[in-house]
Amino acid sequence: FPISLKKRGGCFIWDAKFSESGSLRLGSFDKNKKYVDDASKNETIKKNGGLKSFIIVGNQTPPKTFKRNFKKIAKSRKGLKANFINEDQLLKIFNFYRENKKEILSHDSIREIFNDLFRKLFFKRGKTVVEIIRDSDVASIINKSKEKIRNTNTTQFN
Repeated sequence: FPISLKKRGGCFIWDAKFSESGSLRLGSFDKNKKYVDDASKNETIKKNGGLKSFIIVGNQTPPKTFKRNFKKIAKSRKGLKANFINEDQLLKIFNFYRENKKEILSHDSIREIFNDLFRKLFFKRGKTVVEIIRDSDVASIINKSKEKIRNTNTTQFN
């Protein structure tokens, strides 16, 4: 998915991993690497700025091997960041969007602030190329986005 259709800001791919047993299986290293390799070669992804993030969405804590295995995958592609986000965190982002959809879709400046939320959370590489997203990361970025949007003075925002 491209972050923005107006800019070549990059794309992300994601894979949902759910388990009722409490033990989350992320698939083999080779399968996940192929997924990234294939996406990186995709012409549409290339035209939209390239693959910037591989996001795993899960309903359990990621296995201890997540960082080690996905670090190898992320380092195999320049500029790629691998992320793990849990379903509750993703729902918080979705609810923020849903509650403010009209404003996000009506104002380019607000849409860009919302898009920037994704870039900061999933694309920005700090000291590591692999990140397990924390609840505090999601809350902080949503709160900063709300503050920026309030400062645009377009309307009252949730």
